[in-house]
Amino acid sequence: MGGFSELLGLIGFMQHRILTIILSILFFGCVNLSRQNKDINSDISGVWIYDYEINNLYLNDTSSFFKTPQPIVFDFNESGVLNIKNFAFKDTILNWTTKKDSLLVFGGKQYSIFRLNEYDLTLVDFNRPDTFWTYFERPIETNIELSQNEVLELLLSKSWSIEEENKRRWQTDFQFYDNGFMSYRYPILDRMISDSAINIQLEGYGVEKYKDYYFLYQAPDPLSGTGNNRQISQLLEIDSNSYSLIDFGIGINDTLNYFGRSFSQQRLNEIKSKLIGKWHSQNTRDKTYGKYFPNELIETDEFIPFEGILTYQFHENDSVQILIDGVKYSNARWILGNDGNLILFEQTINDEYGKRVYIEPINIMELENDILKVRLFDYNIFLEETSPRRTLLNIFQKFKKE
Repeated sequence: MGGFSELLGLIGFMQHRILTIILSILFFGCVNLSRQNKDINSDISGVWIYDYEINNLYLNDTSSFFKTPQPIVFDFNESGVLNIKNFAFKDTILNWTTKKDSLLVFGGKQYSIFRLNEYDLTLVDFNRPDTFWTYFERPIETNIELSQNEVLELLLSKSWSIEEENKRRWQTDFQFYDNGFMSYRYPILDRMISDSAINIQLEGYGVEKYKDYYFLYQAPDPLSGTGNNRQISQLLEIDSNSYSLIDFGIGINDTLNYFGRSFSQQRLNEIKSKLIGKWHSQNTRDKTYGKYFPNELIETDEFIPFEGILTYQFHENDSVQILIDGVKYSNARWILGNDGNLILFEQTINDEYGKRVYIEPINIMELENDILKVRLFDYNIFLEETSPRRTLLNIFQKFKKE
């Protein structure tokens, strides 16, 4: 029975494969007829956004598939050089050519050209055990007469919100920082604390001008592991109050518009002035540790609730000392967000693994002359160097100024 089942599976696979090949042949025939005297190389030449790829097995059922454009562009030079520019890592240089107006060749492999027009390029990859379809989109011609540094300065000058909230509900409130990270603020349901709470998500980002195009991309930091998203957008317009872009994860016909907002610099300076000094918070066992650490888990040897004094000492030179029961735990740089209620602790480590940056977000809930209430998002620390046990801080901290 096993052999018969395998035979049926093989027959089904061959039928699927033959059907794919027949459709490709029919399509390529149409392509060749419609392109009798056209130079296909000139149509391929130029910059393409690497949109996404999908396994042929799921081509007709994409219910659980989410397209995630990678921070990569393919630049097919007319001289036959292909520059694959990966903004998050490093470039790859290859040679490229075409065969019979239906095959694109680069990296020693052949790819069938399924679709090619002014806006889209679709390749079919038969080089792997499974067949994959790879999709590319052309960027749009723009006229941004600013340098890359000027664009970055505009992004850093505000916190930003999207106008069409229904399209990007979780990206309605975010900021860029000069350390290569950005933060999203969005509501979540957290029954261990209250009906809802505000979550802070950190992502690595970059702004790159490539030829005549500006790209805004996200990618996890490879050393610290901070961030989850990999995506790329094309910047269309930007000024001191707004910017617009194409998010290729949605589609080339969808333009997203963002507007900037911030406290006045005077107001931000007042907040920074209030924070300067030494603040103490008493951690006790009767406080919440969040939904990921229920009481029965805390009672094990793996987690230790911290009972003692947590101290933050903010300095005017943007440095901060974190102390546990009066003993220095770490030093960091502190950054006040443009919205006036988010603090980032930035810790830089240089060792044999390279230079990496760790970011800890802290949300300001209340700030008076001698009272500071915050919510922590990274609230487990390691106090015992020889033990993997984590020490848990209270999520909500109420500090009193010394």
